[in-house]
Amino acid sequence: MSGAADRAPLVVAPARQRAGIGTALSRAGLSAGVAAGVDAFVGLGDPQYYPRFGFAPASHFGLRSVYGGSNGSFMALELPRGALAGAHDLVCYSAEFDAR
Repeated sequence: MSGAADRAPLVVAPARQRAGIGTALSRAGLSAGVAAGVDAFVGLGDPQYYPRFGFAPASHFGLRSVYGGSNGSFMALELPRGALAGAHDLVCYSAEFDAR
C-alpha cells in the first residue's frame, strides 16, 4: 500500500442537503486522493451513505478505529482492490484531528 487517506464525516447544512453537494464533495475528495497516489481511504460516516462510493465496513479489512465505529460507521475503500490486504491494524489519527 503506497498511501491511505481519511475521510472524516461529511456535513452539508440541512437546508442544502439532497442537492448533490455531498456527492460532489465526496467524488472530488476521492479523485484528489487518487491523483495524489492514495490507494485506500478510511473514514467515519453514515453507513447508509458511503457504500454508494464503494466503501465497506472497515472491519471487513481487519481495521479498527480509535474512535469506534463498530456500528458500521467506520468504513474503508480500496483502490485498487487488495490494497488493504494484510493491513489488520488499529487506525490512529494525528493530534490535529482531535483539535477543537
